[in-house]
Amino acid sequence: SLFIRGTKTNQSQVRLDGVRISDSTASYANFLGSTNLFGLSDIEILKGASSSVYGAGAIGGVLSLSTAKGEGEPTHSATAEYGSYNSWLGNLSSQGAVGDFSYNLGVTGEDTQNDSDSPISGNDFTQFSYYSRFDFALDDHSSIGMTLRGGDSSYETPEYGSLSTNTPQKNRYDYL
Repeated sequence: SLFIRGTKTNQSQVRLDGVRISDSTASYANFLGSTNLFGLSDIEILKGASSSVYGAGAIGGVLSLSTAKGEGEPTHSATAEYGSYNSWLGNLSSQGAVGDFSYNLGVTGEDTQNDSDSPISGNDFTQFSYYSRFDFALDDHSSIGMTLRGGDSSYETPEYGSLSTNTPQKNRYDYL
């Protein structure tokens, strides 16, 4: 959920690369709960009068996320983390520019066995996500491009479901 200035989630907007991904017909909760910060260049929170430009659906404010544009010589990176509850996170990414073409892309995997204090085991979380941005410069002042972001996650929450079953909940999102 997104609460800006004490308003309800449906009174705030989420925008990804300039495109509104929140409205009355689409749930962005899967995106907010499953995305990560890899590959983003900007995160902006607009509130008050500055959010009024985006209409009545942004009374509380606007959360705007932007995928980074590739620049410079091509570079590649790998990130790995390991922590308690057998948790791990990994990211592979590549970005750069070749002539008039630029790119930024990556994949991320995450898993945790988040054991709670409950005598019932569970609370496991697994996620796979990806992002990409491709741009082609038409001239010094304009370009054409495309971004793609998506993911697939599952989690177990035995405390909120039947105690006799531990059925994973699954979420999937794709944004183009």
